[in-house]
Amino acid sequence: MTDPYAGLTAEFTDHLHELIGNCLMAGVTMHPYFGLRHPRVQAKLWRQSRSAAEIAEGRAKLAAGNAPFLLKCLDDAGPSRGPWATNALPGESWHQYGEAMDCVWIRNGVEEWSADIDGDANGYRVYASEAAKLGMTTLGSIGDWGHVQIPAASSPLKQYTLEQIDGIMKAKFAGL
Repeated sequence: MTDPYAGLTAEFTDHLHELIGNCLMAGVTMHPYFGLRHPRVQAKLWRQSRSAAEIAEGRAKLAAGNAPFLLKCLDDAGPSRGPWATNALPGESWHQYGEAMDCVWIRNGVEEWSADIDGDANGYRVYASEAAKLGMTTLGSIGDWGHVQIPAASSPLKQYTLEQIDGIMKAKFAGL
């Protein structure tokens, strides 16, 4: 099994350990399962719920943004089918920067994916509240309750151009 903490920044890892500890003290067990993510994996997750037209739009966006490495990741990911997993194209998620983690709530010893049970005692709602106290952000507002990140910016696109992101991702992942 892969270590979900591998490749995370030290600052984010420290915040994440504190968050998970605070959740435990509140009676909620959160299990980290997906941290650093290669842009090709991000592309596969993005593609799985998209139509051919949406994929073409994503390709056009990356091409227009002078992001050939990210475009190759999108193409290399190949066809994928499944439920919605992300709104972020490769390079547009903090997972690729080691500053995001996906966690699942463990309820009565079983993975629980619903944020609609147990009211305010819902594990994901406790997790979001505890994350906010630490200056972290969850994506519960878009239905991605298990996701947590340090950057307040919803996307690296708020800080970088696609061309800059492409360079960062190529430097970090080209040999992997």
